[in-house]
This record gives sequence, structure tokens and C-alpha cells, in this order.
Amino acid sequence: MPVNRTGALSNTKNVITKTSSHESRATEKQSNTLGSLLQTCRAEQGVSLRNVAGRAKISPGLLSRIERDYVFPSEEVLARIGEIFEINIEQLKKYDARVHLYDLRRMIQKHPPVGAAIHAMIEQVKQGKISLEDVTDRLHAAGFIHEFSRRSSSQKPRPSSPEQDV
Repeated sequence: MPVNRTGALSNTKNVITKTSSHESRATEKQSNTLGSLLQTCRAEQGVSLRNVAGRAKISPGLLSRIERDYVFPSEEVLARIGEIFEINIEQLKKYDARVHLYDLRRMIQKHPPVGAAIHAMIEQVKQGKISLEDVTDRLHAAGFIHEFSRRSSSQKPRPSSPEQDV
């Protein structure tokens, strides 16, 4: 598993690797963000941040901010980065959470109780009362998540009492 700048292991999921000159596939590694994906690809190819930035025609500072998930690149920059690592731009776009956050914000503005429910769940996670997997289970049970791949088929969701539901 790759090591980040602080020496901690990176948690990466679905790292894209080259299978032929025109194809790429997702491996079983974990990559939660575009930044961790790019860091892992760079490490696997043994190329420096400056090298990739130069080839992508962006500053090393911008690439660093992308890799640390401070910014999401424009579609043009994303396409150039995809070409460098031979990753389809559509694969890379899947890491862009901005649209989801925008939709969530609009939903909360239209329906303030949704915001209160989300806030309550966040507080329960912070307090250790529920896990992120519990949040995922609740969203899945409510029909908001159609693909349920976080738990294996042998794990059954824990039942929740009505008082716990947010």
C-alpha cells in the first residue's frame, strides 16, 4: 500500500492501471479520492509531481492541491492527467463530489428537516454512536443507495430501533 508524505499508509480504492495501450481497468486496490488515485498512479509509475505537472501543462502547486483533494481540476486538466496515466476521463469524473454536494445543499435549502437529519447523523458519527457503515445502511434501507457493496453478503445490516433512525 502506498505511503503518503506523512509516512502513513494511503487508503486507496479502485486504482486504475494500464491493461493495454488503449484500455485501463480498476484493480482491487482502494482509492477514495482523485488525489489518492493520482498519488498512487504516480508512485506506481515512479514519476515525480513536477514531471506529471509539466506534462499536464499545470503548475506543480496545482497538481499538489489536486492530489491533496483541495481542488478538483477542470475537465481540460482532468483529460490531460487522464492521458498521462492512460485513464479514461469518465473514470476520473466519478471522483468529483461537487455535483453531489450542490444537490445536497439545494435539497437542504428546500427542506430544512433534511439538513437537521443529516446534522443529527453527523453528530452521532462524531460521538461514536453510529458508524459510517450505519449511515450507509440507513440510506440504503430508505432507498437512496441502490448499489450496496460496502458490506459483504455474509454481513447482515444491524436492525435499528425507531428512536435511532434519523
